[in-house]
Amino acid sequence: MVTYFGCSPKQEEIEVMKSFMDDDLRLSIFDVSNRTFSVASVLSKQHYLIGVILDGDCPNIESFLMECANLKFLFDTYHWLVFSSDYSVIDTFGNVNLFINADVSVAIPDNAGILVNWTILDVYNPAKPKGGDLKVINAGFYNQDDGFNIDLVWNRYYQRQNMTGTTFEVGMVIPENISISLDEYLKSDSERNNNTFSRFNAVTVELCQDFYNFSMIKSITDSWGYIQEDGELDGLSRALQDDKLDFGLAALLYREFRLKVLDFGYGNWVMKSTFIFRHPKNTLSSYELYLRPLDEGVWFSTLVALALMVIVLKFIVTHEIQLLDRFHQESSVGESNWSFLIIYNIGELCQQGFSYIPVLSSGRIVVLSVLVFFFLIFQFYSASIVSFLLLPPRRTITTVMDLLRSSLEVGMEDVLYDVDYMKTTTDPVAVALYDTKIKQPNNELNFLKAREGLEKVKLGAYAFHTQTSTGYPIVERTFEERAICELAEVQLYKPVYANMALAKKSPLRELFLYCNLHQMEVGILHRLRRHWDARKPQCIDFTRYLEVEVGLGESFGALILLGIGIVVSLIVLLLEYTWNKWRMSIPAKRG
Repeated sequence: MVTYFGCSPKQEEIEVMKSFMDDDLRLSIFDVSNRTFSVASVLSKQHYLIGVILDGDCPNIESFLMECANLKFLFDTYHWLVFSSDYSVIDTFGNVNLFINADVSVAIPDNAGILVNWTILDVYNPAKPKGGDLKVINAGFYNQDDGFNIDLVWNRYYQRQNMTGTTFEVGMVIPENISISLDEYLKSDSERNNNTFSRFNAVTVELCQDFYNFSMIKSITDSWGYIQEDGELDGLSRALQDDKLDFGLAALLYREFRLKVLDFGYGNWVMKSTFIFRHPKNTLSSYELYLRPLDEGVWFSTLVALALMVIVLKFIVTHEIQLLDRFHQESSVGESNWSFLIIYNIGELCQQGFSYIPVLSSGRIVVLSVLVFFFLIFQFYSASIVSFLLLPPRRTITTVMDLLRSSLEVGMEDVLYDVDYMKTTTDPVAVALYDTKIKQPNNELNFLKAREGLEKVKLGAYAFHTQTSTGYPIVERTFEERAICELAEVQLYKPVYANMALAKKSPLRELFLYCNLHQMEVGILHRLRRHWDARKPQCIDFTRYLEVEVGLGESFGALILLGIGIVVSLIVLLLEYTWNKWRMSIPAKRG
């Protein structure tokens, strides 16, 4: 798509249009000397690349260019070619609000010889409204024989590094009050775990400042920018929206409400946040602990086998007693009722020995089968319980849902982006976690400072959500190795990029993208990330802290079973006593 602004006679315009049509190019022609059109309506096209040709010898060119610049039609989406008969056209750009992203080529003919050579000049300004000076660079030449000859530069922003005299207004986000100057705060390398991703982005911007040689006037705000009760943004986002700032030193997270009013640059920082907690030794209930070693199918099969063995033994013991009575011999079993045989098989299952030694071979085969079967079941069962006590605790809390179902208390770092996330998220699990564990009576919330929250984690039974770059250094300095070895993590949301923020349709976006990509290619960003991002505290040797102990939590189920047995036996004893007393009282009444 090419638009031509000129003041030539109609015949010449027709010839120009024919030449473009021969190359299958669409061309729109407008008379710039007698404007009956709106510049905004002509150049507001939904195309990524738009070509604009301007006859620099037409009258009122300066006002036309100034209007185009104010409407941001001299940005890099528009590729301008301005041709003129002499170099005085360059002065026309002196008052035009050009920026460093301008793609304006000026072609001036040299009529000294027979062959007309056109000198191609690259015209831009680092930032005219910010004190920049007009720059004119000889880019190459064009003639009919040699064609278009230009000194190729692999990136225009590399060539346009010198932005001396340009001063931008920028903003930094610092949620808490500081006792030192902003420059000292940004240069300080201590306590890198505080406000990490904003300070990190400020470091990369200052490296770009050295790369391009511009100046900055810095200001401080206490918020990254969130929607207030009146529906308006606050903080850094609001200042960028109102064009009070050119770009932010602090990085911002992508949010839908910000995308409408801001532009985002390169994502320098990967923000990783997680719940940190000391994993409980056992998150299973006592009931689950005692049933866990065997699968449901194994439990069912064992009960069926137990019932079959009781029935088989009933027939064998009854037959053996009858046979031995016939030969006037005594059996080693005193009785053959069902209750005895059930207790006998349960005793064999629990490896309590046996009092019945069968005489018949059939009985001995059955008893031997019972002993072997129950021995194998008992070995698998007891080995599983012992391994649970000896091995490191199995990490059963691995998701937010597990955390919600656990007995752990939950808190979050008192930072604006996490508070906003919990208030605006539609994730049902996160909403349930907020309603049940973060919200407290009397409308109090478990949003704490990082040190306070991690101090509770240190004591146990508490999960705290924070950035890893904030939490890891505190853990490494204040936690004992045993506590570090017990730490576990659960992510509330995936790691997100924190991106540089700029005013909407900023001419500086590509400039900083190139600078940041250059930093990444040469390894500067990698080194900075390793320096600013905290490493995860390492557990050197967890085996020293393994303790084989059985507390009330593990033995609770067995104690309950024992208690139920005692209560049932006492009730049965009372019933037996009452029954026997009633039976004894009947003959006395008859007598």
